[in-house]
Amino acid sequence: MLGSAPRSVAHSMVITSTDPSAATDAVRSPSVLVVLVVHDGESWLHECLASLAAQTHPRLGVVAVDNASTDDSRALLTQALGEGRVIALSENIGVAGAMKAAVELPAAERADYLLVLHDDAALGPDAVARLVEAATGIRGVERVGVVGPKVVDWEDPRVLREVGRSTDAFGHPFTPLQDGEIDQGQYDRVLEVLFVSSCAMLIAREAWQRIGLFDERFAGHHDDLDFCWRARLAGFRVLMTPLAQARHRDAAGKGERGGEGLRSTG
Repeated sequence: MLGSAPRSVAHSMVITSTDPSAATDAVRSPSVLVVLVVHDGESWLHECLASLAAQTHPRLGVVAVDNASTDDSRALLTQALGEGRVIALSENIGVAGAMKAAVELPAAERADYLLVLHDDAALGPDAVARLVEAATGIRGVERVGVVGPKVVDWEDPRVLREVGRSTDAFGHPFTPLQDGEIDQGQYDRVLEVLFVSSCAMLIAREAWQRIGLFDERFAGHHDDLDFCWRARLAGFRVLMTPLAQARHRDAAGKGERGGEGLRSTG
C-alpha cells in the first residue's frame, strides 16, 4: 500500500525500489519510440543525439520533429537519423503539435512506449532502460502510464532540477526542491508524483491512446501538468525514477533559443 505524503506535496509519495527480476530477458523488452522535439537547438543537439546513440535499451527507435528551425538543426538531424526519420514542420507548433505529427507514423502506433524528449536534454546511457523498468518492473504497482527521470543541471549534474512535481491548493506547480539543491541521494527512491516534465517523459501507449496527447491550447505552458493530471484521473500512475537520469539545459528558460522555443513546466 502506498503511504500518504506531507500536505505540501500532497501528490508525491514513496513507492518502493524497482525489482529488476520482474523485467528479465525472458520477457520481450517493450519497444520505445523517442519523439525528439527540436527547435533551433544546433548548439546543444549533438549531445542530445549522442546520448540517444549510447542507450542500452534493445528496442529503441527515434523520430525527430523539427519545429521550423532557422539554424542548422534540421541538417544535423538528417545527417544523424536519415531523412525518413525527420519530420520537418513549416511552423513552430510546440511539443503538443510535434507529438501530434509523430503519432501519425505507423511506428508510433506500434510502439509500446513513446519517449518525449526535448532537444536540450541528454539522457544517461541506461536512462531508457531504467524508465521502462520503472514502468513495468515494480511488484504490485500496475497501470503505470507516465514515467520521468531524475533531471539534473546540464552544466553541473550535482544540481537537481526535477524530481517530479505537485501543485499547491490553487493548482500552481510546486517542486520540493530548493533552488540549486545538491543531489545527495535524498530523492533516490521511486516516487509517485502528480506530474513530470516533458523534457523527458515516457508515456505508455495505453495511456496516450486513452486520454489523448498534449493539449495544444496550453501553447507549451504547463501542458505536461495537464497531461499527467488527465492520466491520473484516468487511473494511470505517474512515477519518477531516480535510476534514470537526464541533464536538462532549459534553453528556453535561459533565452538561448530564437523566437518561441520549447517550453514545459520544468
